[in-house]
Amino acid sequence: MKKPVAFDFTLTLVCNNNCIFCPRNALKPIVTTPARMLETIRTGGCLEAVLTGGEPTTLKTLPSIAAACKKSGARKIGIVTNGRTLSDAAYLETLVSAGITSFAVSVYSHLPEIHDHLTRAKGSCAQTWKGLANAARAARGGAIETGVNLVLCAENIRAAGTTLKMLKALGADSVTLINLSGPSAAANIFNYSMIPPLLRELGRGRAAYPGRIVFRGFPLCIFPEAVSAENQDIDGAGGVSRGRLLKYAGNFRREFVKPASLCRGCRKTSYCNGLASAYFERYALSGLMK
Repeated sequence: MKKPVAFDFTLTLVCNNNCIFCPRNALKPIVTTPARMLETIRTGGCLEAVLTGGEPTTLKTLPSIAAACKKSGARKIGIVTNGRTLSDAAYLETLVSAGITSFAVSVYSHLPEIHDHLTRAKGSCAQTWKGLANAARAARGGAIETGVNLVLCAENIRAAGTTLKMLKALGADSVTLINLSGPSAAANIFNYSMIPPLLRELGRGRAAYPGRIVFRGFPLCIFPEAVSAENQDIDGAGGVSRGRLLKYAGNFRREFVKPASLCRGCRKTSYCNGLASAYFERYALSGLMK
């Protein structure tokens, strides 16, 4: 049986947050239009569509876009969102009624002083957590699936364990812990020597944490085999030309290096992106090799 085609569609770079490490400029090549997105779904066999940005909920036409996706043939329609507009339960219901089947909510911390500092939007923490609570409630009712994206950075890594516990208590059972890369993130990258203590914390009282935790975008060599870790996916952008997609892929790959002293002989190097250049410039191989 042929595997269903899945695409991410970057519909806008407009956002109601102003995150200090936002890779907005790097995303420019893969921004598409709703018309091109729908054509891709109709002609490309896309059965799973993820609408992202920027912040897709800033589009007033988002409910109609979701409905059009469903009409064009997408069986699963997801949104990657900061969750602020989902704090309006009626708006969330509008999106679900239009055809949205899953939400991936971006959270930075349970602490407003950290979350709001990173988003540069006062009150965003309270709105995001309320929106996530609404989405989690809908998920418990079977209407949708809800997951969380948590970008790990110098500001939130020490409290990440507590944040994960609170996410579990809220009802989130799937969390992706995402690494920073790119020049805009250089000042916020933390030393990877802080990963092992976090892993030990997660190993204690496992039931207190979300059932599925995946590390994404980190060098794969720093994780034991039992830990779920994956590369940042750059191959799923839809609705753009091959040339624009190749430009984006090239720009993305230039953000990583593979130092011979780290990667030579590593059995994971053939499928690992390597080390973020911004990390290498700041910490070299600290936190990576004994």
